[in-house]
Amino acid sequence: MMKLKVILTLTALLSFGTLKSQKRVWEKFGDESMALNDAFAASQFYQKALAADSSDLELWYKYMQSLSGYQNFESALVIAHQIRPEVSKELYPDFTYDLARIYKHLAMYDSANTLFKSYLSERPANLLLEKRAQLEVEQFPKLKELLQDTVEVGIVPIPGAVNTGASEFATAFLNDSVLYFSSLRSKSVLEAGKVISADEKAGIYRAELVDSVWIVKYKLQSDNQGLSMANGSFSKDRSKFFFTQCEIYSNCQIYEGKIKGDSLVQVKRLPAEINAEGAMTTQPFYFEINDQVFLFYVSNQLGGIGGTDLYVSEYRNGWKAGKNLGKGINTVGNELSPFYDGEDSTLYFASDGHYNLGGFDLFAVKGVAPKNWGAAINMGLPINSRLNDLYYTPQNNERAWLTSSRPGSITEKDAPCCNDIYELKYPKASEPVDLFSPITLTMIDQQPVVYFHNDRPNEDSWDTLTPLTYRQTYDLYEPRQQEYRQGFSGQFKGEKSLLAQQSVDTFFNMYLRKGWRDLIQFTEELIAALDSGISVEVELHGFASPLTKSDYNVNLSKRRINSIENFLIAYRDSVLKPYLEGTASNGAKLNYVRTPNGEYKAKTGVSDDYYDVSNSIYNPAAALERKVELRAKLIQWKEVPIWNLEEQEKILTVSQGVETVPIYLLNEGQSVITFQYEGSNSNDPVSEEREVRLEKGQVHLLEVEVRGESKEQVFTMKGDGVAYRLTISIE
Repeated sequence: MMKLKVILTLTALLSFGTLKSQKRVWEKFGDESMALNDAFAASQFYQKALAADSSDLELWYKYMQSLSGYQNFESALVIAHQIRPEVSKELYPDFTYDLARIYKHLAMYDSANTLFKSYLSERPANLLLEKRAQLEVEQFPKLKELLQDTVEVGIVPIPGAVNTGASEFATAFLNDSVLYFSSLRSKSVLEAGKVISADEKAGIYRAELVDSVWIVKYKLQSDNQGLSMANGSFSKDRSKFFFTQCEIYSNCQIYEGKIKGDSLVQVKRLPAEINAEGAMTTQPFYFEINDQVFLFYVSNQLGGIGGTDLYVSEYRNGWKAGKNLGKGINTVGNELSPFYDGEDSTLYFASDGHYNLGGFDLFAVKGVAPKNWGAAINMGLPINSRLNDLYYTPQNNERAWLTSSRPGSITEKDAPCCNDIYELKYPKASEPVDLFSPITLTMIDQQPVVYFHNDRPNEDSWDTLTPLTYRQTYDLYEPRQQEYRQGFSGQFKGEKSLLAQQSVDTFFNMYLRKGWRDLIQFTEELIAALDSGISVEVELHGFASPLTKSDYNVNLSKRRINSIENFLIAYRDSVLKPYLEGTASNGAKLNYVRTPNGEYKAKTGVSDDYYDVSNSIYNPAAALERKVELRAKLIQWKEVPIWNLEEQEKILTVSQGVETVPIYLLNEGQSVITFQYEGSNSNDPVSEEREVRLEKGQVHLLEVEVRGESKEQVFTMKGDGVAYRLTISIE
């Protein structure tokens, strides 16, 4: 018996030692990834380290920072609240600042401002962060003003296959139908702990416009394939091409070359007047004005004002020493991606030091290069978002391009980490918009499904309302993963137990957490649509698992729906409130349609046994039934109703005496719809035949004439083999 005890004790010690060793290895990998600015890989390693030792506060703190590093601020906030009671100011003096930044990136600006003030009251030792917190507090009134105004512009991802799950950025146009852009491929983590990538280097790619879609043709080749290449800029005559070459995340320098076919040739490094010794020098922008030649660029060289500053160099028998653009443009933060529009005498750039919505925002400043600059003006919503917005590139008065990691950008990770290229379409200033041509609307593509813990919110209650927001219920639910793993797998042994734990992990990662991220993206898309003048109807479908009585579950579903409403009204300091109250200056309105299903639509086979908590509560099949589904319908734009062509029939009721009925035809699907008008009878309400091609998100204004005395008039059309029917009912 004594021998058995010794063996068991030795086995336990060996297991403990193995876990500690594993933890150190994963943590080391995480630290190395953070040093390489690969926050996503770092988060994966820290997760593995925490699985070996979940009691290490320092490790949790690193994990939180890595989540913030690739813009997974929702998860970072959960971790921050989890560790906040244990964090001491002595060991983590900048925790309050980190938390304030997380809140700001989640567009919770009032809470962020309170925390920045709290951080300053703690008398921080980090002078740079203290200065940045002071600026945040000083700039807060400007930020609030910014939220009250929006720019009239449509923003859509660049059409075609340019954007991927990697990071695309920095457009440089050869002409209106050929552009060059940069792309940095994402890294991934193998189980063995090795970071790999299909292409670890940034590259410059050529895309061509074919039938209104951008097609990627090839990647530029260079003799120096060991370095990353990015950030291209053409000379005025397009004979020269300026770009950056870097080691993976450091030692960036600006080069000049010529594009010949699919290759960069005659490549040479620019002189030390621009590429300062020991500095990172990047993001060149070449321009000519009044027979003078200049190059804007970004550098962190000694003597600067902040992290990275904007500089300009003039070419006079060679490049002259670059000059800092000064404190009106450069800040204690970072300035990036310069673009100078000589016709408009405007410099566009990105900054995280000027007042902003979160991360990098885009700014415009008037001035005749290379000096005499005016005040930097934030370009506002929706050009800027709560995440990073850079590389503003105007093409003409009606079109521009930018790079952004805003919600909705394509990502291979569990957060909007990576940049995509977006197209901006401005309305014509000199002439009215032709409403009979297809117009692209701001779409709401996301259809989130969010989940709830058993009998939440407000357990053991027959109330139909709750004071809680969904965010509060989620923050209490998300940390219960281990409880669910044990609760569900405890009824099994061996391999079945492991499979049960994996199914719980799948639910938490692919459903619960994804639902929360989708809800944030949905809300951002909803705000953008409303801000553009579109009235929206949001359907809220509530569900419950069949654990309690049906009438109780209906009330529970109503509470769940109400928690979503509470979340939406509180989001971004109640930005949706005017739309709900019908007081928005642009006339757009937000309405809810509530459907509390209770358990009536729950899947059969889900346990309703009160005593079988393993299956009625912790089984993922039951967890999947406790949810609210959100669907958004665009119902009106500029006081004109919208007919979504996913519905083949539409009925409009109008008052007697109305002669013309306007309606927008909307293609909300993925494929292009080409349709023709057809009259159904002698009272055909459309006087001319017309063929219209609608891409996703586009609307076409149809004006239907009310003819004759018939109380019901029918208009039909065909689109790609589908028959559509519009009925005008006259009261």
